[in-house]
Amino acid sequence: MRRATLSATLSHGRCYKRAVQSITVRLLRRAEDLLGGREALCRELQVPRAELDRWMAGASTIPRSLFLKAADLVLDLTAAEPQSAAEPKHEGEPGLAPPPSLRD
Repeated sequence: MRRATLSATLSHGRCYKRAVQSITVRLLRRAEDLLGGREALCRELQVPRAELDRWMAGASTIPRSLFLKAADLVLDLTAAEPQSAAEPKHEGEPGLAPPPSLRD
């Protein structure tokens, strides 16, 4: 019984780590795109290119403070983007579509 629990816990931990890496890489790529390149992102985060490359490759873990700084950059830079008229909005919450169960 203990082995099954330990195995499930370890498996969950690996899945969690992969998910965090995936989110980190997606966030950094989006920030890179919004800023106009990897060098610009390095300057904003104040990190060497080699370190950013390792984070983007999933080879090392970005410090939490820099992850949050990258998230703030993406949020700040996309807040000014005009919303597509084709995107449905949920009443009272701009930019959010209602879940499928609430659509007409």
